[in-house]
Amino acid sequence: MTNPDVSTSTPGLASRLATRIPSDVYATLAFLVLVNLAVVVVGVESPPLRVALSAPLLLFLPGYVLVASLFPRASLPEDHHQSSGWNVVPAQHTELDGPERAALSFGLSLAVLPLFGIAIAFSPWPFADDVVVPGLSLLVLLGAATSAARRGAVAPESRFDVPFRAWAGRLWNFISGDGAANTVVNVALVLSVVLSVAVVGYAFAAPQDGERYSGLSLVTENESGEYVAGGYPENFTAGEERDLTVAVENSEQVETEYTVVTRVERVDTNASGGPVTVLEATELRRATMTLDPGQRRYDEHAVAPETTGENLLLSYYLYRGDAPETVGPDTAYRHVYIWIDVSDDSAAAP
Repeated sequence: MTNPDVSTSTPGLASRLATRIPSDVYATLAFLVLVNLAVVVVGVESPPLRVALSAPLLLFLPGYVLVASLFPRASLPEDHHQSSGWNVVPAQHTELDGPERAALSFGLSLAVLPLFGIAIAFSPWPFADDVVVPGLSLLVLLGAATSAARRGAVAPESRFDVPFRAWAGRLWNFISGDGAANTVVNVALVLSVVLSVAVVGYAFAAPQDGERYSGLSLVTENESGEYVAGGYPENFTAGEERDLTVAVENSEQVETEYTVVTRVERVDTNASGGPVTVLEATELRRATMTLDPGQRRYDEHAVAPETTGENLLLSYYLYRGDAPETVGPDTAYRHVYIWIDVSDDSAAAP
C-alpha cells in the first residue's frame, strides 16, 4: 500500500491555490469585509472614519483591480514579442512600475464611478449606503477574482504582486534614518503625506451639506398615469372633498421622519411686496411618514375646506420630525401652496 501523493491531496491543492493567489487580493478581500461590516452592518456615523473606509473603495480599488487584470505581469519574458490579431483578453506588452500602477488606479477609478452611478440611477435601488457600498464591493470582488486568475497563469518570477514585506522594511529604514533628527523629519514627512491623502479623500467621499435636502411638491396625475406639476383644482365648495396629492422626497442620506401640515389661509391680498400676511388659518390635516434615504412618497388625500372666500391659500408645510404648535412659513422646513376659491353653496339654496 502506497501513501497518497501529497501534491494531489486536499491540503496540497489548497496550498498550491494559496500560493497562486497574490497577497494584494487577500488584502483587498479583508478590506471589503471591513468596510461592509463598518458601514452597512454597524452603520458607523463618524465622518472621518466613514471617509477613511469609503475613500479607498471609491477612489482606488475599482481602478486597481482593473489595472491588475490588464497588466498581470511585473516583468515581461525575454522572448516576448508583439502578437498580431485580436484576442478577447489582451496580452500585456508593457511593463508598469508602482507609481504608474497607482496613477492608473486612481484615474480608472474616477472613470468607473460615473458608469456605476448611471447603473444605480437606472436600477430600482436608491443611492444609499446599503446599496452603493455592497455594489462597489461586488464590482471590486469580480475584478480581484479576474486579476487573480490572470496572474495565476503567469510564471511566479514574472507575476505582479505587491511586496508588502519589502515596503514595510523600506518604510522602517526611511523613518529610522541616521539619527534622531532625521527620524523626526521623516516621520513628519510621512504624516504630512497621509494627512494630504486623507484631506483629498474627504473632499471626494464626504457628502456635502448641499447634497442633503428634503423635497415637497404638489402634483396631479395626468391621463397617462404620470405625476406632473400643474392642473390643480382651483374652485372648491365648502365641506366638499377634493382629491390632492403631495410628494415628499428624502435626500437627507438617512432615514427621516416627516410631518406634513395642511391649512387653508385667508391672507392680506392688498399688501404690495414683502411676505404674505396670514389673517386667518384653519388646519385641515396632519400626516406623518418615515422615508428611507432616496425614497419619494406620493401622499394621496382629500381636503374639504370650510373657510369660504376668494384668493385663499391652500398651504402645505413640511417638518422633519414633529410639527410645532406654531405652524407657518417661519417654522416649516418646506412650504408649498396653491390659490383656491371656496364658495358656500348653501347661500344659493332657496
